[in-house]
Amino acid sequence: MGKRGERQTPMATPTHIVIAEETGDGAFLRLVPAQLRPRLRPLFMRSAKQKEKRLLRVAQAIYPGLKAMEAMAVAEPQRLLNSRDFTASLNDHRCIERALTLFDVAWQTGLAELRPIGKVGSLAFGNKRTPLGGCGLTVAEGQQFFLKIAVREVYKDNPRAYERLHHFVDDKASLPRMRLLAAIDALTLAELQTGWGNRFSELLTSKDDAFAMAVRRLRPFQARSVRQILGPKFVETLSWTAEMWDAVVESFQCVEQFRDMGEFFLDLKEPEAVRAIGRWERHDITEKVNADRRKKGKKPVKGRRWETDINYIKRLLGGSFSTLVQQEPGLIDLFGEIYSSRIRPLEEPGRGQAIEQFQLLARRYLEYLTTPMLEALIRPEPDETLSFAEVVCILEGLWMKNGLGTAFFETTFQTAEGAEGVRGLACEYIDMKRRGSAKQGTDIAALIRDSDLFDRWLVPLMKKNRKPAPA
Repeated sequence: MGKRGERQTPMATPTHIVIAEETGDGAFLRLVPAQLRPRLRPLFMRSAKQKEKRLLRVAQAIYPGLKAMEAMAVAEPQRLLNSRDFTASLNDHRCIERALTLFDVAWQTGLAELRPIGKVGSLAFGNKRTPLGGCGLTVAEGQQFFLKIAVREVYKDNPRAYERLHHFVDDKASLPRMRLLAAIDALTLAELQTGWGNRFSELLTSKDDAFAMAVRRLRPFQARSVRQILGPKFVETLSWTAEMWDAVVESFQCVEQFRDMGEFFLDLKEPEAVRAIGRWERHDITEKVNADRRKKGKKPVKGRRWETDINYIKRLLGGSFSTLVQQEPGLIDLFGEIYSSRIRPLEEPGRGQAIEQFQLLARRYLEYLTTPMLEALIRPEPDETLSFAEVVCILEGLWMKNGLGTAFFETTFQTAEGAEGVRGLACEYIDMKRRGSAKQGTDIAALIRDSDLFDRWLVPLMKKNRKPAPA
């Protein structure tokens, strides 16, 4: 109650909405005597075009009622219809969505009365299959008409994507996802539709917004490359996380990276592993390729051409490559760094020897290695590194040392204590080389296996490695 003497503002109430047969009549029928109109109306609902014109007149007639409903139910800052006339709202996909929502509420609550063709009474809420007298279309058909207008407006700057997506819209609940995907490249869409087949609709329904936003960022060459290298297995990418797609978008910047990775892409289990592979070096070889083409009388290639360390490491490691890409990201990074800094710059015969040791390291010990352990082996001190041969010999010595062996590699070797113990051993070996007590060509594996020179580092690891006695 207001104070005495104040003017009272009446509470706003929505207009009762009635969609009767005459609601969709145009100017001509309105001039015809009322008793003749029922006979003439069917002539104006024979074609889809005529029905749609009547539907628009119905929508315009009930628009004031929908605005009144919004004014009552929605706070002013969030209102969409309030300041717009019918034409302006028809050109705004958010206004169309709001109007459709208000219409459903009005129908459900009895504030809207929908009369069918030639029948007494009103349509029960949810009956979307009986044609309305006002336009000759069902409620479902009328909603689809306005949804199509809304989606076309969303994709007005991306018509090729609209052509691929609009037929997936069957409910106003689809509009937020349509807006989210509005900037997606149509060629990317084509690749996703081809690769996911009849499961493509999951992108528009069951996948969350983060997934859709990540996929939206895919460039066409990225979507095409993943689809081509995975073939029928591409459908498995629907189970990737948004973070996985983000990593692909950010880290794989040329076709060659995808091509060289091939189906091993599915062995990458986490986004940081994708980023680690993406950090492996690649080199622009466009000039070299074009020079070769000129010699053969061919035109230069379009775009850039690259060679990748993915290709070389994959060829060197063979079956161990799959094991590598399933390891922790730090280990993947280290293998890329080892190849780029310790193998690629070498000439023969040193290169061939380094490759053999690289292969041996992967084949025998990769499944046991951790990032801290490999760092301890290849770079025990900030300014001191060990050669491949020395690293492999240390590992062989540990494998053959009484009290260590397989059980040690499967347990303590993979812990922080194991890495620090091996680092201490490697640093002591470097110190021995500095003092001259370890000469060039010293068999470090034999020293570890047969002597007690490094036992101060190894005995604590042996103790940790012991399994408890059976009860």
